[in-house]
Amino acid sequence: MEARSGIGADVLEHWSRRYLRPGADVLDLGCGHGFPVGWVLSKHDIRLHGIDSAPTLAARYAELLPKAEVRCEDVRDSALFERGFDAVVMIGLLFFFDADEQVALLARMARALKPGGRLLFTVPAQRHRWDDVLTGRRLQSLGWSRYRDILRDNGLRFAGACKDSGGNRYIHAQDMRKLAR
Repeated sequence: MEARSGIGADVLEHWSRRYLRPGADVLDLGCGHGFPVGWVLSKHDIRLHGIDSAPTLAARYAELLPKAEVRCEDVRDSALFERGFDAVVMIGLLFFFDADEQVALLARMARALKPGGRLLFTVPAQRHRWDDVLTGRRLQSLGWSRYRDILRDNGLRFAGACKDSGGNRYIHAQDMRKLAR
């Protein structure tokens, strides 16, 4: 395996062990090449469904995780959201969209969750804008208080937050609909 950053793997390991059962359907948004997110989740017998708009990254994900369903499309309008998922994970992507797109994407993610489903995503805690060093794009965080409001408005509860060894901040939320018995 080529050298890759494992930053965040510990957070994903802990989260998946604690909240996901074997066989869970997990949607990995902006899945990239599959490491560490897809790779960590696959160790827990998770059924992965990845979406990335970059053909080379989606192809790499499919190579690393041959049992996963991978689609090369834009997460903002993917038909894959029409399925129900036990969890949706989006690491390092939300802040690439403008404020309205972030609100709409979080609403789509919430609707894609099965009752009691889990959501895990990364965003800076404070509201601010910055230039991405890799892409040159202007990025923005709406700030955790705004994200909490968006989650609540979409039937999710803020279930916690943490930070990985690289300083990335994670928000964990859960769907509050009654679980089917």
